[in-house]
Amino acid sequence: MPSPTVAIACCRRTGHSHPDYLYPDPDAAPLKQALASMGVSSTLVAWDDPRADWASFSVVLVSSTWDSVDRPAEYLAWARRVSVAAVLVNPPPVIEWALDKVHQRELVAAGVPVVPTTWVGPGSAWASVPETDFVVKPSVSAGGRDTAIYAGGDPEALEHVRRLQALGQTVMVEEYLPSVEDRGEVDLVFFDGAFSHAVAKEPFLRKGEGVIERPWERMSYAGLTTPSPAQVAVADRALGFVAEHLGCRLAYGRVDLVDGHRGEPLVLEVELIDPYLSLDLEPAAAGRLARALMTSAGSAEHRRPGFPSSIERWRTRFATGTVLAAFAFGLQQVFEEGEPPGPPEGGPPEGGPPGSWGDGGPDPGLGGTREPRRPVPSAGSGGAEVGEQ
Repeated sequence: MPSPTVAIACCRRTGHSHPDYLYPDPDAAPLKQALASMGVSSTLVAWDDPRADWASFSVVLVSSTWDSVDRPAEYLAWARRVSVAAVLVNPPPVIEWALDKVHQRELVAAGVPVVPTTWVGPGSAWASVPETDFVVKPSVSAGGRDTAIYAGGDPEALEHVRRLQALGQTVMVEEYLPSVEDRGEVDLVFFDGAFSHAVAKEPFLRKGEGVIERPWERMSYAGLTTPSPAQVAVADRALGFVAEHLGCRLAYGRVDLVDGHRGEPLVLEVELIDPYLSLDLEPAAAGRLARALMTSAGSAEHRRPGFPSSIERWRTRFATGTVLAAFAFGLQQVFEEGEPPGPPEGGPPEGGPPGSWGDGGPDPGLGGTREPRRPVPSAGSGGAEVGEQ
């Protein structure tokens, strides 16, 4: 029986680059090394390379296809086509669900705590600019594309929203949480449904500067961090919901969290297509992903033996997540939709949330510690037109 082979799907450095001139993928080198230690060959391939013979690979890993959001229809057609020829990780139903962030409404409906967001459809009117700081971004985007932070009441946001609507985008108007400036994000990485590690991401957009060119080149990670049990629980519940909802095994996933006004973890994004997995920061992570890929290679249907039991495990963990979190942290109150959370002891925090933002979900509390700053090597620039998530 021939040894499995893995294609690491990435993207060209620019939209006009030769398919062999690839945008740097910081996860690729450690993954290739881990696969090689298992006797598995791997190669980097631009996802839109017309020369690629996807049927020659056992597994195609969607690793750094970071210009997918610029050509979503073409990208989804590619994913479906490749999945017929090889095992695509993650599979097409997951990619299709994750490509458009309107899926966050499903997370909210399922009780997963999400950053409060107002959704403005392409043909909808939006004339009520929030009175507190907010973020405007398209629902199909990555790396900070077409995203800007506005001060409360800034009328410039109206033109931004209208421009995105004219492009056919659903617009997300998110509450801007002050904790982002103080503590940034915490990105939790999972392989095969198990938590692997977390990294701290620093803020890279500035209030009032508007939409900028190539914002992903500003992204900076502050190194590994130890998430709190509450953060792990929220991320686990989010991925558990997706696994059950789509009936798909998630070989990898990343959940980006920020702190709410009371320190509670809120989901900012669920990344299931091509997130930076920080394999270059956590020594054991590449091996975990390599084993997940070999599990995928063992089944042409992208399902491992006994997979239904793993779905049941997700279902049980998701269904009981809120109760367990409340028990563990002594939190008994679950707010009704549209009712703002009350202030913490000692009075409300500066710039507290307006009631119009509604409730982002249950509050399982927050803690956690960070390791000393350890910068991530830059993915480079050189006129790149794509960016990592």
